[in-house]
Amino acid sequence: MITKILIAINLIVFALMSLSGVALVSPEVKDILRWGGNSGYEVLSGEWWRLLTSLFVHIGVIHLLVNMYALFSMGRFLESAIGSYLYFVAYLVSGLLSGVASFLFHQETMIVSAGASGAIAGIFGMGFVVLFTIPMSVEERKKALLNCMYVLFANVMYAFKNHDLDHSAHLGGLACGVVLGLGYYLVNRSSVALRNKSWPHLYSGSALVVTLLVVFATVLGRAPSDRQTFFQLLSKYYEHANNIDTNLPEIETDTTFNFVSTEIEEIKKLLPQMVALNLSGDEELYRNDLAHYSELYVRRFHLMYLSDEAELLRAIEIRKIDEEMDTLLKPEEIAD
Repeated sequence: MITKILIAINLIVFALMSLSGVALVSPEVKDILRWGGNSGYEVLSGEWWRLLTSLFVHIGVIHLLVNMYALFSMGRFLESAIGSYLYFVAYLVSGLLSGVASFLFHQETMIVSAGASGAIAGIFGMGFVVLFTIPMSVEERKKALLNCMYVLFANVMYAFKNHDLDHSAHLGGLACGVVLGLGYYLVNRSSVALRNKSWPHLYSGSALVVTLLVVFATVLGRAPSDRQTFFQLLSKYYEHANNIDTNLPEIETDTTFNFVSTEIEEIKKLLPQMVALNLSGDEELYRNDLAHYSELYVRRFHLMYLSDEAELLRAIEIRKIDEEMDTLLKPEEIAD
């Protein structure tokens, strides 16, 4: 029952995303982020809930179908073997810790991850342990194992065609599932299971509490680094710059002129924030060049459309600015 509910939630979320205009096959990163994708900068900015919401957001219909097929195949077996309550907790725990693994691995990047893959990897990890440790007939074990192999083959083929998969989340979820499975096996064989029939609930609750402690210990009291903040500001910068480039050919109309002017003002607001960051190496050099180039661009725009200076003087200054901008854009020559 829990397996079907989880699949239904994922399908409903994807349907709502599609109805809101998110692309079915290759959605944009900003749309995934808007719907709850996992990103290091946002998590460190206080949006820790993304570790949970990202489990129900998928990057395209193929991603969704592959994951739901895997969840349906292994989920039914594991839910019937260990019970719905423990199964649901195993899904949540694996999903949250796979999100933590992804966060730790990608926290200094702008990568946005999403999908139930980490939680499903945990279900597979626990499922394989349970498959070989609980009493069942040889025929049942063979049938379940073959089914798992089919699913794994489908996922491997999908991975070959998609090189941008978040393997840190997969490995984190898988390791979590294996640990949960081994713990289940050891407790089930111990005297605790004989004395207390409600031990699966105690085991589930303990696993959930430990997971929440790990999550909060990972994200609480931390803030984005200057490097992360720079990439975040850079993403906004490029969005405004792209809007300017797209609308510049129609600059003669009042509506477009006002729009482009607003975008330039937004870029002017971003520049002091970038300059204030403590960067080093290539990021510092790039930031400095970008700030200089942007200042020149703003000055050029002002001369072309807002200045009251004489036309000849404006033309001379614009030419100087163009030469300086070209110098910034040309890579330095490197001797052989």
